[in-house]
Amino acid sequence: MFPRGIYVLVLKVPRVTLKVGSLGELEFEGWYAYVGSNQGGGRIERHLRKGKKKKWHIDYLTEVGEVMMVLTLSGGKFFEEELASHLARKFEFVRGFGSSDSSAPGHLFRFSEEIIEEIKNFAAKKEVEFSPWGGLQGRLS
Repeated sequence: MFPRGIYVLVLKVPRVTLKVGSLGELEFEGWYAYVGSNQGGGRIERHLRKGKKKKWHIDYLTEVGEVMMVLTLSGGKFFEEELASHLARKFEFVRGFGSSDSSAPGHLFRFSEEIIEEIKNFAAKKEVEFSPWGGLQGRLS
């Protein structure tokens, strides 16, 4: 269903304290944006399912929160780290979340409308396709 490439999940998370792997206990509440890679296909669909085995940090949040929107960008896996590093210079992030195999300081960000614009600008600068999917799609045009 979703194209291969880079994705950003936009999640709404209730107030909750979760033990997230080696990161330990973290508190969450509100809206977040998570940067990931869907190079092999199927990763986004997996994130949308409940009751799955927790394999990645984001699995803890998708289990208790709701994915409200998915943004996709065409391009190789290297764009995942580049986008996360770019966003970390401008937005609040959770240190170490989703970045076990990345030099980016984190892949989970406090969500704001400005993040969407920043991702659209990143995609345009890199000349990759940007596509919004989900409930807020009408607001992105």
